[in-house]
Amino acid sequence: MKITYLTTYDSENIENWSGLGYYIKLALKNQGYDIEAIHAELKNENNLYKSIKILSRILGKGRLDWNREPFVIKDYCHILMKQTSKNTDIFFSPGSPVFSFFETEKPKVFYTDATFGGMLDLYPSFSQLSQHAINNGNFLEQLALDNCSLALYASEWAANTAIKKYNINQEKVKVIPFGANLENKFTFFEIKDSIKKKLNDKVCRLLFIGVEWERKGGEKAVQVAKLLNEMGLRTELYVVGVKNLPSEQPEYVKNIGFISKRTVNGYLQIVKLYIESHFFIMPSMAEAFGVVFSEASSFGVPSISHDIGGIPSAVYNNINGKLFKIDSEAEQMAQYVFNVFGTSEYEKLSLSSYNTYKTLLNWEVAGSKINNYLKEI
Repeated sequence: MKITYLTTYDSENIENWSGLGYYIKLALKNQGYDIEAIHAELKNENNLYKSIKILSRILGKGRLDWNREPFVIKDYCHILMKQTSKNTDIFFSPGSPVFSFFETEKPKVFYTDATFGGMLDLYPSFSQLSQHAINNGNFLEQLALDNCSLALYASEWAANTAIKKYNINQEKVKVIPFGANLENKFTFFEIKDSIKKKLNDKVCRLLFIGVEWERKGGEKAVQVAKLLNEMGLRTELYVVGVKNLPSEQPEYVKNIGFISKRTVNGYLQIVKLYIESHFFIMPSMAEAFGVVFSEASSFGVPSISHDIGGIPSAVYNNINGKLFKIDSEAEQMAQYVFNVFGTSEYEKLSLSSYNTYKTLLNWEVAGSKINNYLKEI
């Protein structure tokens, strides 16, 4: 069976969309599908639109969104349609906008982490939009959902948003959590051994990976580390990938900077950080899923975060981590870490985290589930 895989970027580049476009395509390929990957970039804003955008902000009418202007998406869809082969069986995309105006009688399937309506006012890029931009976003999302044969989402939160906000038949909406976008070559016994060694550590190492410091809850992570040190547990917080980390940080905050997974050295450095960390902490204020939680689980590292958005489909309480309410105090997270660090409970939680990765949060499992759903359409 042949699948035409459609993206707005080069899906071979694992630095695009956290590597999800690449790994979703690979998961399909590993199920035996013949994949034809086609991508075309959205056209750039013209000068007139830029001027209108500025004027809209000045008048207090909110931001415009070029990437969700119907005429832009329609043109983009037509460009893709001209490149596709007629002998394909299924059109597949890691995003819904592609199918807003994509004309074909063949099945259309998308797999993503959120709907426009779910992201509205949740992420900075989806905040302070004009009514015009909001109407366009909902219009395109509705079209894509109406036109698709199958809508796959990474979380229950996203799936429920599609069903409730866009009144879509729940029979064509399915949930498949994303896998880890970092290949783990360790065996179960090697992971188990690493967990055993960490039980005797005197220093608690917390790992934070993310670009957006504020949205990902960076300050709260620092506060947790501070409290743990004050409680008598020497703690270090390793920060990776943050673009604008505030310069004034305590000595126990270790700024590693950006690490590219595309290089051998970068891959090895990230693996080392995961394998040596006791907890992955990312108390996001908004999150559609969080592939880093899947990655942490793959190394037997429990995650700590907030019960918000799609995170509960990646982190399960007392199974591969602990979720706290969005308005919880840093003290609650710190006390949790303090109580389980170095105990048999920590060992059990870490092994359970790895098991969650092996049974749920990996691309082999995701690919198999996609395959089963594709057979039904």
